[in-house]
Amino acid sequence: MSTSSHYHRTLFEKSPNAIAYHRLLRNDTGAVCDSLLLHVNPALEVLFQRAASELVGRRFLEVYPHHSERTQRFISSLDEASRSQTEITLSFHAHFIGKWLRTTLFALDADTVASISTDITQEVMQEIEFKGFLQSNLDMLAVGDKNGRFIRVNQEFENILGYRFNPIILEYSLYFKPYCSIALYFITMSRQTVGHWSAKPCCEIH
Repeated sequence: MSTSSHYHRTLFEKSPNAIAYHRLLRNDTGAVCDSLLLHVNPALEVLFQRAASELVGRRFLEVYPHHSERTQRFISSLDEASRSQTEITLSFHAHFIGKWLRTTLFALDADTVASISTDITQEVMQEIEFKGFLQSNLDMLAVGDKNGRFIRVNQEFENILGYRFNPIILEYSLYFKPYCSIALYFITMSRQTVGHWSAKPCCEIH
C-alpha cells in the first residue's frame, strides 16, 4: 500500500465524522431509486448504532424502510449530487436513531456518492431553547453582530418599533423613522461591545 493510500484509508477509519460511500441504483427510466452501501467508517457505525456488517452490501431503503418520506428525500439528494457534481447539504431529524444530522453529499464518480454526517442534536436543541426564550420574553430583545447588523429580534422588539424583522434590510430601514433612535443606539453599541450588554434609549419614542 502506498503512503497516499495509507493516509486516505486512515482518514476514512479515524474520521470523527460518519462517512459512507453509496452506489446509485437506477430504475428502468434511469432515475435513481435507491443506493447500495459500499463502505461505512467506524464513526458511522457508532452514530447509526449499526455494525458495518449490517449495512455494507445492503440497499439504503432495505436498511431504513419505515421512513419513506425522509429516505426518499435522501435518495433524491444523492441523485442531485451526482447529476450536478456539486455538494448537497441536508439537515434533518433521523428518527431511526433519534438524532438531528447534518449530512453533506458529493459525487465520487457518475454512480458513486459519498456522504459525511455530523450529529447536530445538541446544536438544534440549544437553538430551540433559545428561540423559546426569545419569543416568550416580554422584554424587547435583539441579537446583533459586531458590525451592527441585527441577527434576530423577538416579537416585543417588532411591536415596540413597528417593524417586521428582515435580516437583510432591517439595519437600513431603521433610518426611515426619526423616532427609532433607540434602535440606532443599539446598533452603535453593538459595534463597540462583544457579549451581553444593555442600554437606555438616547431619546424617547413618540
